[in-house]
Amino acid sequence: MNTRKSILALTALAVGLAMFAAPATAQQAQQSGMPGIITLKSGAEVKGTIRWMPQGRKFVVTRRQGEQTTSFDVALADMASVKVAKPEKLDAAINAVRAGKSSAAIPVLEDIVKRYAMLGWDEPAARWLARAKLDTGDAAAAIAICEGIIKTKPAAAYIGEVAPTYWAALLKTDKSAKVKELLVKAIANGDANDSAAALVMRGDILMEEKEPFNALKDGYLRAVLLYENCREVQPEALYKAAKAFEALSKNADANKMRDQLRKRYPKSEWANKI
Repeated sequence: MNTRKSILALTALAVGLAMFAAPATAQQAQQSGMPGIITLKSGAEVKGTIRWMPQGRKFVVTRRQGEQTTSFDVALADMASVKVAKPEKLDAAINAVRAGKSSAAIPVLEDIVKRYAMLGWDEPAARWLARAKLDTGDAAAAIAICEGIIKTKPAAAYIGEVAPTYWAALLKTDKSAKVKELLVKAIANGDANDSAAALVMRGDILMEEKEPFNALKDGYLRAVLLYENCREVQPEALYKAAKAFEALSKNADANKMRDQLRKRYPKSEWANKI
């Protein structure tokens, strides 16, 4: 009997330790930061292990030399850029979303968004996490994920990695008026990729409004012709231009768009949808 009680007690202890081990490890990983370099607006570089501290809107950079550890605070307002190594599992998770395996990618992307907050890789991870949530029918969660980034970086609502997915999620929840405002900002303030993505989204809105001619004129076809070198946006623009031409019963023009898509971007997710 004593032996049995001892075994049960040890088992309970082991289970208890296991329950606490995973959260402690995750918290420890988050607190330890990532090795990298912060470039200040002055041009100076600060190297070390970098952590983002949202409460103070600052980074803490830790250096260890022998047994001595020193820490530096870098205010967000003083930072020009931050560079850390790409998360090992990011590309595989993105490819999983592209391949229609969004559910499997979600836990990986959630972990990257959390651990790489404000370290550069949180934005692409958030973009694809939001896309995965959209794919699984949860537009509200997609919006919340994007707005988690936008809270710290307001311009992310219309510039950069997160913006196109944010627009798509807003459109799914009937917030087209807000999307239109953000598209104007993207075209006025963004780079070529931002402008091209905004034109594609404008096309999406016009297609929702049953205006395929205007979707081509003011959206998809403009993106195809004006931003030919934007390889991130071109496949989607070509695919959706073909759909708009098809809606106008201009099948020859639709086939031209598809032919360009197959020829120029044969391995893209949009070519695979043809």
